Amino acid sequence: MEAHALTQAQARACLEQFKLIDPAGRDTVADVVRGAQLVRLETLAGAVVLAMRPIGACMWICAAAGRTARSVASEVLAWVEAQARAQGLRRVGFQTVRKGLVRRVTALGYEALPFGAGWTLEKAL
Repeated sequence: MEAHALTQAQARACLEQFKLIDPAGRDTVADVVRGAQLVRLETLAGAVVLAMRPIGACMWICAAAGRTARSVASEVLAWVEAQARAQGLRRVGFQTVRKGLVRRVTALGYEALPFGAGWTLEKAL
């Protein structure tokens, strides 16, 4: 997997192509990219754009979107977990409204709690 840093404008342009839903209904794409670590991950199945930031001891994925030939959740989360460990963080977390994603990542050890119109998922490292 290759990682490429993005500017705020590049990340916003990529993320705005997708219907991103904040389960709490608060954040816009502009909100989530401001001050976040922005990266485009190239996998064999396609590319994913991530906006993430450390919040306390947790690497929080503020937004993620991409077009891939298959689910790359396990690959992307393994990469994020490695980044979190390298920064001395102890957890990874994100929110989603996608039931299928919740099923896939709970199998990877993430805990799911209902939140707004979706779930908050977190994993201790």
